[in-house]
Amino acid sequence: MLTSLKLNKLATSMVIGKIYMQNELHINYNHHPIMETIYTDYVNGSEVLIRNRENQKSYSGLFDQLSLKWKAYKDIMTIGGYLEYAHCHSKGNDYSHYLNTTSWHLQFDFMLGKWNMGMVWNSATKQLWGETIMKNSPMNTFYANHSFGNIRIGLIGQYMFQKNGSSEFEQTKSEKLNTLRVYRSSSLNNLVAITFAWNMRTGKIHHSSENTFDNKDNDSGVSK
Repeated sequence: MLTSLKLNKLATSMVIGKIYMQNELHINYNHHPIMETIYTDYVNGSEVLIRNRENQKSYSGLFDQLSLKWKAYKDIMTIGGYLEYAHCHSKGNDYSHYLNTTSWHLQFDFMLGKWNMGMVWNSATKQLWGETIMKNSPMNTFYANHSFGNIRIGLIGQYMFQKNGSSEFEQTKSEKLNTLRVYRSSSLNNLVAITFAWNMRTGKIHHSSENTFDNKDNDSGVSK
């Protein structure tokens, strides 16, 4: 069976002094998407549980993301972030599930001469697809970079002071199956790395004065 995906996006922005605001509203609708189905059947005279993937009725989602960017002090300190709300609905041939969730992102960035330092915090996120809810753990990032002409050397740390490092949870809730799977990457706890970048670009460089946000789209039909 053929499937169809419809996407609609409305973006508005506003500048008030040193504060730039942007709101993005996404409405997604996926007709007859391929999602999971869970049912029982008899194999060699025994009843078994079967988990398969097939065309379901629909998947829809509404995502609203409000972003802020504030140049707190000249070009030295910038504070930015976003708050996102998501409402998702998986409608199968014999099931119907909803998910309402919020997530946020916060970043502080400092520029002092040839030094660039910053901190980033991301909240836990949830996704719904079929009869499964997937959740990712919160994440923090700290970074410091120093430029030497076209060369930049830096230090980056992720999942600092997070005991279990990166964690992912998958919870399936259906009439026939209720499971919770946890995947942990404890080795990522207090991860520290050295970064190196060499800009080999030559010629004239044009800098645009337009304010933009580098936020992820939800065009896949899954909330993030």
